This record gives sequence, structure tokens and C-alpha cells, in this order.
Amino acid sequence: MAHRRMAMVALNIAMATERGGHRIVLSANEMSFEAPPVEHLVYYAGLGALAAIEVIDWPLALLLMAGHALMDATNRPALHEFGEVLEEV
Repeated sequence: MAHRRMAMVALNIAMATERGGHRIVLSANEMSFEAPPVEHLVYYAGLGALAAIEVIDWPLALLLMAGHALMDATNRPALHEFGEVLEEV
């Protein structure tokens, strides 16, 4: 009968508050996963709820979610400057 020795994996969970939101970071050994900001997850859940109760159509909800995710994924300085100008108005 062969015995296998299994290595212990240390799972670390942290909350990061950089880059525009509160993000949950999971890390184990050499790998890590960073979730979208909690605020964005609430936005996605809200769109999903609106689509589920048929206030908006599913394709529109998915389009809004994809656009929001793309804007979060890109770091465009010109867009941030434009947003700052709009905040001043």
C-alpha cells in the first residue's frame, strides 16, 4: 500500500483598497486572484436583478456589464482627466 504525502497550502485572503475600490485578493502559494471591486459586483448584481424581473432585456444588461468591465480594465489617463473636468462643472 502506497502512502502519498500531501503538501499543505496556505490560503491568504486580504482586502485591497487601491485602484478605485475595495477588492478581495485571494492568494495561495505563488498564485493570486484579485476580484473586481465590491462596488462593481453590486452594480453587476443590480443589472442582473433588473434583467431577471424583465425591467431591462438580458442583451442590454450584458452589454452594460461588459462595457463597465472594459472601462475598469483599461487605464486611460485622458479619460480620467475628462472625468475630473466633469466633476468640477
